[in-house]
Amino acid sequence: MIYENACKGTTDYVENMSKVYLLLRVLYQLPQEMNSNNAKTFGGWIHPSVGKSYFNLAWPVSVNQSPSGISINVDNYQGFLGRGYDAVGEFDYYSNNFPERNLY
Repeated sequence: MIYENACKGTTDYVENMSKVYLLLRVLYQLPQEMNSNNAKTFGGWIHPSVGKSYFNLAWPVSVNQSPSGISINVDNYQGFLGRGYDAVGEFDYYSNNFPERNLY
């Protein structure tokens, strides 16, 4: 919350908050396809699933685990529009509804 408050109103707000946005998608095992009606969003990230019947909650991160290790891919930034990012709300939602990813 302190980080989020420190970033509000700054010229690099989106850049700083995108670090938290990406980190949460790496830390939690999020569905890549869920009913769009059930998807919750916590900020104005322009998301490629908008307007589709499914929502990729993990976007823009995809994590592949294999016996040889973990690879993490991040899609291109699409933009930010509208309300600020509620990182604390998103963290609470993820921690209460999805398992943590085993990154070891």
